[in-house]
Amino acid sequence: MDHFKELRKRLTYIVIAFVLFFILSSLSTPYLISLLKSNAINHSIDLNLFKMNEAVTIHIKLMLFQAIILSCPIIVTQIYQYVKPALDLHTQKLCTKIIPVVSLLFLVGSLLGYILIVPLLTSFFLFVANETGLNTMFNFTDYLNLVLTITLIFGLILEVPAFLGFLTTLGILQTDVLRKLRRVSYVVLCVFSLVITPPDFISDLIVTLLMFSLYEISILISSHIEKRREVFHLKKRGDEIG
Repeated sequence: MDHFKELRKRLTYIVIAFVLFFILSSLSTPYLISLLKSNAINHSIDLNLFKMNEAVTIHIKLMLFQAIILSCPIIVTQIYQYVKPALDLHTQKLCTKIIPVVSLLFLVGSLLGYILIVPLLTSFFLFVANETGLNTMFNFTDYLNLVLTITLIFGLILEVPAFLGFLTTLGILQTDVLRKLRRVSYVVLCVFSLVITPPDFISDLIVTLLMFSLYEISILISSHIEKRREVFHLKKRGDEIG
């Protein structure tokens, strides 16, 4: 029952933070809508609304998106606080270093997806639409869904090194496993990069290299964590013998 009470406590903090950020994000939502409109205009896109309640739906989606990003540090912190009693001192110290990185990587990944991938996909879709020779009307909700999907995907992608480092910290994952799975992982990452990017060589190459780099960074981080953990345990044994 103590575990359930602690879990309820942590979930309560997460829900409260999410609701507060959701409410506060209503202040910045009009600015984000203006930003999306200006970016669409830069691509010569005239965005339209086709339903009466569509404007409300757009506001809610943007508020949810902001609440998710702003709540990320609190969510990770509460998860850590829940599992903290089961971790040794060294693992706790490593986790306190990883948590800020997790939040930062999610923000950087979201910005990278918005700045780099969204323009590439937008240009590709416009090119295909123009090739059809048909009159095209662009819906604001469709454009918003594209932007939010890409930013969330890349936000999560950049979490991979921190997530794998966290698993290594807990002893669930070993660096040798990552090295052995390197060939298979490269193939999977390559296919994933081809799926989420438009079919042109430059964008495919950029995203694929990004994926490979993140995987290699994950290996370096896991290796560093394992070495730190070995040094800690050796020092601890030396203190016990002494």
